[in-house]
Amino acid sequence: MGKKRPPAGAIEEEETFVRGGGSGLAPVVERKLKEEAYAEAEADLLSGKKGGKRRKGGQAVAGGEGGDEEDAFFSGLALQGKLPKFVELLKFKNLSRGCKLWGAVIEVSPRELVVSLPHGLRGHVAYAEASDWLAGQSKAAAAAGAEAAGEDGAAAIAAAAAGKKRKAGTAAATEVVLPPLTDLFTIGQLVRGTVVALRSGSSGDSESAGKAGAKKAAAAEGGAGGAKKKRVDLSLRVSKMNAGLGPESLREGLALPACVSSVEDHGYLLALGVKGVSGFLPKKAAAAAGRALAPGMLLDVAVPPGGAPKPAGGGGSVLGVVCAPEAVAMAVAREWEGLNIGSLLPGQLVAARVRNVLSDGLLCSFLTYFSGTVDPFHLGADLAADWRKQFSPNQRLRARILYVDPASKRVALTLHRHLISASLPVNFPMLGQVDVRPGMPVSGTVSRVEEYGLLVALTSSIRALVPVLHASDVGTAKALRKFKAGQTVAGKVLTVDPATKKVTMTLKPSLVGSKLPPIARTQDAVPGGRSHGVVTGARDFGVFVSFFGGVTGLAHVSECGLAADQKPPEAFQAGQVVKCRVLGADPSRKGLKLSLVTKPKKAAAAAAETEAAPLAAAAAPGAAGEPAPGGSEAGGSSEAAAAAALASYQAGELVEGTVAAVHTKEVDGEAVPAYFELSVSSAGGGSDKAAAAGRLEVAHLADHPAAAAALVAALTVGSRLGPLLVLQRLENVKQLRLTRKASLLTAAAAGLLPSAVEAVAEGALLAGYVASVTSGAVFVRFLDGLTGRAGLAQLSDTFVSDPHLFFREGQSVRATVVDAQRQRFSVALKQSLCGSRDAAYLQSLFSDLEAAEALSNDAADVDWAAFAIGGIAPGEVHEAKGYGLICDLEAHADVVGLVAPHQMPAGASREPGTSVRAVVLDANKREGVVDLSLQPRLVAAAQAAAAAADAETAPKKKKQKKAAVGGKAAAAAELKEGQRLECKVELVKEEAGYCVVTLPAADGSPTGSPLLGFLPTTDFNLQYQQHQQPPRPGDSLTASVAALPSPATGGRLLLAAPVGGKPVKPAAAAGGTGAAKRPQSDKQQAQRMQQHATGSCVEATVGAVHALHADLDLDKLAVAVLGRVTTAEGRRHSVLECSSRPEAVSAARAGQALPRHPCPALAALRPGQQLQGYVQDVQQGHVWCAFSPSVRGRAFATQAASSIEECERLGKRFKPGQPVQATVVHVDKKRKALDVSLLPAAPEAASEAAAAGAPAPGTVALGRVSAVGGGGVRVRLSARSVGRVALTDIHDGAVEECLAGLQAGQYCQAVVLGPDTSASPDSGQEASGRKRGGRSSGAAAGQLLLSLRPSAGGRCAAHGAAQRRQGGAGAEVAAGQLQPAQLKPGQKVRACIFHR
Repeated sequence: MGKKRPPAGAIEEEETFVRGGGSGLAPVVERKLKEEAYAEAEADLLSGKKGGKRRKGGQAVAGGEGGDEEDAFFSGLALQGKLPKFVELLKFKNLSRGCKLWGAVIEVSPRELVVSLPHGLRGHVAYAEASDWLAGQSKAAAAAGAEAAGEDGAAAIAAAAAGKKRKAGTAAATEVVLPPLTDLFTIGQLVRGTVVALRSGSSGDSESAGKAGAKKAAAAEGGAGGAKKKRVDLSLRVSKMNAGLGPESLREGLALPACVSSVEDHGYLLALGVKGVSGFLPKKAAAAAGRALAPGMLLDVAVPPGGAPKPAGGGGSVLGVVCAPEAVAMAVAREWEGLNIGSLLPGQLVAARVRNVLSDGLLCSFLTYFSGTVDPFHLGADLAADWRKQFSPNQRLRARILYVDPASKRVALTLHRHLISASLPVNFPMLGQVDVRPGMPVSGTVSRVEEYGLLVALTSSIRALVPVLHASDVGTAKALRKFKAGQTVAGKVLTVDPATKKVTMTLKPSLVGSKLPPIARTQDAVPGGRSHGVVTGARDFGVFVSFFGGVTGLAHVSECGLAADQKPPEAFQAGQVVKCRVLGADPSRKGLKLSLVTKPKKAAAAAAETEAAPLAAAAAPGAAGEPAPGGSEAGGSSEAAAAAALASYQAGELVEGTVAAVHTKEVDGEAVPAYFELSVSSAGGGSDKAAAAGRLEVAHLADHPAAAAALVAALTVGSRLGPLLVLQRLENVKQLRLTRKASLLTAAAAGLLPSAVEAVAEGALLAGYVASVTSGAVFVRFLDGLTGRAGLAQLSDTFVSDPHLFFREGQSVRATVVDAQRQRFSVALKQSLCGSRDAAYLQSLFSDLEAAEALSNDAADVDWAAFAIGGIAPGEVHEAKGYGLICDLEAHADVVGLVAPHQMPAGASREPGTSVRAVVLDANKREGVVDLSLQPRLVAAAQAAAAAADAETAPKKKKQKKAAVGGKAAAAAELKEGQRLECKVELVKEEAGYCVVTLPAADGSPTGSPLLGFLPTTDFNLQYQQHQQPPRPGDSLTASVAALPSPATGGRLLLAAPVGGKPVKPAAAAGGTGAAKRPQSDKQQAQRMQQHATGSCVEATVGAVHALHADLDLDKLAVAVLGRVTTAEGRRHSVLECSSRPEAVSAARAGQALPRHPCPALAALRPGQQLQGYVQDVQQGHVWCAFSPSVRGRAFATQAASSIEECERLGKRFKPGQPVQATVVHVDKKRKALDVSLLPAAPEAASEAAAAGAPAPGTVALGRVSAVGGGGVRVRLSARSVGRVALTDIHDGAVEECLAGLQAGQYCQAVVLGPDTSASPDSGQEASGRKRGGRSSGAAAGQLLLSLRPSAGGRCAAHGAAQRRQGGAGAEVAAGQLQPAQLKPGQKVRACIFHR
């Protein structure tokens, strides 16, 4: 027989980390040899440097300053390139056996644990590996059971270790206690685990173990079926975790895991995993654990002050420990004799020091000779900000060890504040039983398809059953055919049994996609509330309906909305999803009383059928003279008739339509409406045109997304819509593309919606919609497919990196034409150019919401006149919540009143049943919610208005409904459109994009009561972007009247105020609030844009001040228009370039030619040319200067300063806005880059230096250190010149560490020796930078050889470091390069180590 192979996925453990077995040596000898080996390895890493002495107790004592030993150690590793340059996340492929990790228990079952590990990994703990005590109990039970049953003892022990259950009678016979893991572990418990196995096989073999499992996994990998599944097996046994600790490590301050072995009279005996040492926890100290301890439990303990192992009977020793959470959390790891990487424990708190700030994390050192990395997810910093600025080299931190991998010598740390305090974050995802609840959206993978339903895997240990009734909306067995194993499905949880972990879920699209609040408990069923349920049965007396969480209800036959001769079984069937209204609870049946009639109008269904009948008749074959199908001739004539009907309608024409069908699409597993198919006819019905098919997409239902959602919910087959605008004829599908957007309808009526490029004028402000969004532009469409393009620079007044974050397809926008010279013209969507000065966006929202309410057949029978804006609504408090008071209103039981906290006066009663009289601020008819106010000033004003209206109104019953708002209407009639008023914010609807404000009534009002107005806080182009801070309740604003109250907007008074990228500033109080100009129309704004011609004089207001320019709003300040800003590429910008110089403004007013100041063009610049400019910014060792609106350049630090000290104070010498005189050094026309020098130099000298591309030999030049390594020091002299300093040309004499003190980013003074002939043009980091196409591509191809020797005139930080270390110069070294001919056999030379 051949040699047996190890199981698949197993990794042989290194000899250094032996977990057991004999080596032939005594333990003392073996430990001594290990310590000597580790000491020898550390000495090798120190590169010959003598280690410091150690204090008694193992703490290191450096020979010089504190930290010198650690600095020298890591400096040596840095020179050798052995320190990490990036953070490597923990993945399954780089895990190894023996790796120790810190994790949290997320799932607990009686026989297995699931642990959440760093970086998204999961670990599985078998029963026998949960603790050492459980391992011993499992082994004893298996052995006793095997002896009783006559089985093989070894096989039984292996079965117990794998967590397999024994026969029922065996455990009872052996009387060995095997408690379930649910009694010993809790979800969220922090544990330390050791990787014992890594398995990768098919999903069906995930539970396999041992050799059989390995064979199955290998067969699965070689076969065609089954997806591979990776599994990490962990052990929580302290004997494996603490195997690297010895008795000498058990000293004050050490924290380590322990296992309860037994319960004694005065305390608990603990297993510490340290050979020969046990732990003892007194019962008084055990009370701090917060739970009753039992054998097999794991807990973290700490060695108290003065604690040390004490001899005990039997040759062992006992260590007294404590388990107080604060003592364990504050225990800091310390050095001890024999400390190595195998002794480090995950979860230990260490004092760390930042060694380097990497691109993706931190490199830290701790305990002198150990280093670890911190990944971005464990920095404990705000990643949205620049987290690199929060850390710096040599910064001292406290960190915890996240994991230790002895095989790869990798250690990871965490700085997360919760983990530092040894606790879990509040939002830590607990995936145990408590996380799955009824009504919760979940997703999983279908594991099996059975006759009784689907088995879906939600997690590795939680399965859910989808009954046949809930597999589809129909609820038949045929629906199971569309599912297969491995398919991902999304649904909602129906019921949960935490004891058995049994979960049922539903996949019904109508139930999963319901927007109504689910009923998962009886407490969720509020009388009057609506929710979706599933019919489970129908009888003659009613319909049974089930909800989530096992809640059921009965709808009596009188509440089913059926005809007199119709019975429930004829109209309802099991599995049908219905919308229910809760009437109350039924104590006799422990269920709910329900109603399936959501609108108590009996004629609603009949009316819908009446409207749909003509449409069905028109669409039927043979109707309206159409031939019946049955031959090619009939089909051809039908297509010809459809084409003729389509051709009779033109883009821009107004039509009406009736909904014929609703087409859906699947989004996140649920069916949602995509577009409505309409039967289109001419508007008004006066034309004899044939009916055509129309396509009305959801995005074209309204300008506002909330209004579009309301219309989608209200529209059904047979609904009548109009007027509609024909946007385009879709010839391929024989349909008309329609829109209902108010902005497009208004623009088309005014003739401002173009359909050809010839009708587009530059500067015109047009209404359109977003046709598509790409990564670099947004395309805006108008009539008949006419499309304009808005580039990234034209999308917003702020920086745009991804247009998808700012705009959506179908969104209504206003666009300003900036370039109409080409076939595809360009537009701008900036709010500063396209912002509306009216309330058109808000007006369309309220108008469309009223239209949706009129179309809805599902609305409650509510008389909304009783809830008029500004009227009084009596009621009583139902419940007090954190977000306000919920009130029951007398006018209608199904309407809920909500009083926000800031609308309640101080001291107001919150007790349920308290009577209130509140003022209506706003009404949401779709949701049946009314926003109220209890402020005394508003209530008193509304009551006075109602009293005045009652006095003027005849006491007729029909007029009583209008009496409450009569005073408000009279006061509103005194206002005029365009009038400016001061208003105060009362309520903010941020999601809807408006706020409710109060404003004083017009002069002469008999009541003097305040009016309510509605002010927009967003605009067409700002629907999906954060444009400004919304106003808050109590803010004072200045607004103008945009539209008076009308039934179309629900009786709301609409106001207008500028909405832009900056916060709205209220107008000054001085001057009063007189009548202002009316808001300009789109046509007037377009004409105004066309008036800003070059040479004109306009009025402007300074909006914002930047370093070198100011943003202007064309309003007050007199400026002269110079033209449009031109980019470096020569393209015209949409922003106007203006001048406030007196001579320019005077010439513009007189109509004369403007005095032009010469602005340099990048293409015309030459090296050596002098330029006048201004400092724009100073960053990363460069001074950026602006020479014109489109030309800017950079000066390297060495070309802007004359000394090292000036380079280091670059930011203090140059301030933004400071005038400078610059000399052109190099012009890169291809990359539009300009390098200049700010040093005073003659143009001829600068031109010659630029032509040469490098300084001449012997030149003393400033430079910046870019890299330090064994090959020397790399120094950048300028933007186009780089050099190398050999190790022998840094000091005049030999020093112990020639590179000490040098770091990248330091400035130095070097002497040019000549070209570096030993380096190829493409070698080194600079060459790699040129290949990558960075800004260094313009650098000279040749590299220079430099010298930093003080005798030659060089200066650097290494000279001072050498003086401090050696106190003087070493032996002199000859200058220049050493030639081979100068060497003789036996000659002594001094050299520097540059590679090892």
